[in-house]
Amino acid sequence: MASPSELILTQVTPREGRREARVGSLNIAGAKSGVMDKGRIAFSYKEVRPGVYLVETEQPLEAGEYGFLYALSGSGSAGAMTARIFDFSVN
Repeated sequence: MASPSELILTQVTPREGRREARVGSLNIAGAKSGVMDKGRIAFSYKEVRPGVYLVETEQPLEAGEYGFLYALSGSGSAGAMTARIFDFSVN
């Protein structure tokens, strides 16, 4: 990863020892992959020293589970996708 601009911040749902995020949709018109615009949480960042960034969301986060998604890829089985995720909780 070169910078936080390659990340997508979204809310995730804990389920059976893992965290899930909606990263696509399927309907009669076709399929879309990636986190939909309404699921993205806007943030800004500033490099404080090489490789270390200060990240701030544009709006306060509610209590819950969140993650920075990186490197989305499809598995081909039942439309499932996997991603690297840097997750955290807000209390």
